[in-house]
Amino acid sequence: MIQAALAWARGERETLPDEIEAARLIGRFGVQAIYGRTLGYGEARRIAIVEGLVDAYKNRAAYRGESGVENWAEWSACYPEMSSRLTAAEILDGNA
Repeated sequence: MIQAALAWARGERETLPDEIEAARLIGRFGVQAIYGRTLGYGEARRIAIVEGLVDAYKNRAAYRGESGVENWAEWSACYPEMSSRLTAAEILDGNA
């Protein structure tokens, strides 16, 4: 799940991770239309984790410091929670 999310965020994977696709479909059609029921805790948690990782990766990639260049250290200081989650995921993925 984490590896698929990071690979997709990095552009190394063309197909959406299942959790991202599910989130998009739920956002468009509603959970009842997609699952025919409410989401369970585990499903909702996986979707939230993957969305958070992808958002953090894209936020870090787009961040430019005061000098106008990419600055991950400054980004980490500005977004410590995102940074720690993304770093933990990258360590698990073997890309830290």
